[in-house]
Amino acid sequence: KRGRDGSGKANLRAEDGATVWGALYELDASHWKFLDACEPGYTRFTVQVELGRAAPSEAQTYRSRLLTAEPVPFASYKRLMLDGAHEHGLPDDWIRFLLALPEKPDL
Repeated sequence: KRGRDGSGKANLRAEDGATVWGALYELDASHWKFLDACEPGYTRFTVQVELGRAAPSEAQTYRSRLLTAEPVPFASYKRLMLDGAHEHGLPDDWIRFLLALPEKPDL
């Protein structure tokens, strides 16, 4: 997704056989309206998630329809994604995927 500043932002897209890693939070229903308004251009939808060996369950996430061919994030945004991946103990393969993403210098 292209942000208002012209840089790439994180987004999901459907791709057969693909896996996406992330963090899962439990939210009170009253917080959804605020979260929905935080980032224009994203729509909330339901996904299947797997938590360890537990049975798959449903969760909510956000996706944008405002896709660009090659969105490139600012270095600071990429660092934020990497810091989050490390903080939440995401797999090394996912961290290597994030490291391989292109970046552009911050303004």
